Amino acid sequence: MRLKRFLPLLLAASMLSLSACGNGGETEVTTMETTPTEETAISELTISLTGLSGDELRAAMLDLSYTATGNTYRVSEKLAAAKNGEEITVAYLGGSITEGMTAGSEKCFAKLSFDRLNESYGGKMKIVNAGMSGTPSILGNLRVQRDVIDHGADIVFIEFAVNDGGESIYQESYESLIRTLLNSPDEPAVILIFNVIESGHTCQSWMQKLGEYYDLPMISPADALTAAFEADCMTWQDYSDDQSHPNVWGHELLCDMVMNWFDKAIGGETPDGYTMPVTPLIGNDYENAILLDASNFEPTSLGSFTAGGTMKQFPYGFVYKPGTGNEPLTFTITAQKLFIVYKEANSDKFGTAQILSDGEQYTTINANSPSGWNNPQQKLIFNNLIPKTREVSIKMAEGFEDCNFEILAIGYTEGE
Repeated sequence: MRLKRFLPLLLAASMLSLSACGNGGETEVTTMETTPTEETAISELTISLTGLSGDELRAAMLDLSYTATGNTYRVSEKLAAAKNGEEITVAYLGGSITEGMTAGSEKCFAKLSFDRLNESYGGKMKIVNAGMSGTPSILGNLRVQRDVIDHGADIVFIEFAVNDGGESIYQESYESLIRTLLNSPDEPAVILIFNVIESGHTCQSWMQKLGEYYDLPMISPADALTAAFEADCMTWQDYSDDQSHPNVWGHELLCDMVMNWFDKAIGGETPDGYTMPVTPLIGNDYENAILLDASNFEPTSLGSFTAGGTMKQFPYGFVYKPGTGNEPLTFTITAQKLFIVYKEANSDKFGTAQILSDGEQYTTINANSPSGWNNPQQKLIFNNLIPKTREVSIKMAEGFEDCNFEILAIGYTEGE
């Protein structure tokens, strides 16, 4: 197995940890010191690109993006099936970069790399682009069954390095996501992609440790880009038209990095199989999460909410509108972890909802945020050590009866 460890260069002596990026998200800052070994790697990689341009630079960057071959058994099996005429599904799960922000759905790296894979391996592949702007792996893990597994995904790319933070809920959600996919019935191949934004933020450092633990293929645009920036071979503006998203050329570069991995990793010696580690490395409390909405779930009472939604990604939610009496939406659930997924906006028209547990005030959710842009947001409501049965009620908090609130979905884990 080829493995290259490298902390992205723009981090220097610290890492900015953002809870979400794309078009919005709260910002929290933590620090992570680099080690002397990592600083040496930074210098060596920077020197390796110094003075390069054109095709030579691109080739060197592709090489730097090749982070780990990982265990190629599953991906080789899936591609062999495609070459034999079987239809396989390639899925991309991530944030706004995966969704194709700025480049569009036809020119984003997901569609570009899918087209090339389909052309190279049989021509009967289907694509599922499950990118969702501004969302972290917390929400990715909650929706992976609906948006990826239920589509029969055979190869899955995961891209959340710039949308996650360093807190434990991100790390455990990301590991839970990996485990849920690897354990799913179609036994998909899982490939990790690590991007970076202009500030230098990426969660590659801890995500790569998980990739190593699960022996997964890994591709790091972050390594290649930051080395090129540090060597003055290119600027961020060459790659992006904003602070976060690749431009059309940048998406083409990401596509080349994906295809470079396949060109180098596939066709050589293939392992006899793949066995997932039984125990998690960090934590798997959110593994096998279940997502409920009006399409598969009927509350005890809708109260002043109506079934429906205003977001294409969550069309079956529950919507409260002013002037309907503020009667609570109520349901009973047995869960270990419980999330409410809701619509967040930077608008006084959106207000604060009150969450009650067995009739008692438990917590609140404020849907009006300075960083909101009509995006999905999630909040962990209950974080039990063991499953517990509760009657949950949601209504507008006092003083916010004339505001809007939209529940997009309810996510939970059953526990053991």
